[in-house]
Amino acid sequence: MRFKIAVLADYTNVTNNGKLNIMGIFSALYAQNAPVQHLRMELVIQFACESHEAGKTKDLTIDLVDADGRSIFTFRGLMLVPRRPQGQPALAALVHRRGSRYNSFHER
Repeated sequence: MRFKIAVLADYTNVTNNGKLNIMGIFSALYAQNAPVQHLRMELVIQFACESHEAGKTKDLTIDLVDADGRSIFTFRGLMLVPRRPQGQPALAALVHRRGSRYNSFHER
């Protein structure tokens, strides 16, 4: 299993036929003052899976850190690699965050 895509976005979804939609990709939050609240943030990671991984469970840990290396949030979970038809080796993990509050931020 390897990464294909890893981004923060305003909105993501996966259609019934497996298409991954990502809208509003960003890499930084901007605000006049801290603390600041970000109403919606979604982390999407798409993995390329090998056929021998189908049906196996993978441990997943995602740690989002600030500019100083401090943890903002950590997500831990299990992912089941689905059995897919030939030519569809991708698996997406979507992590939704609502109402995140940031007490400080790194100035550029």
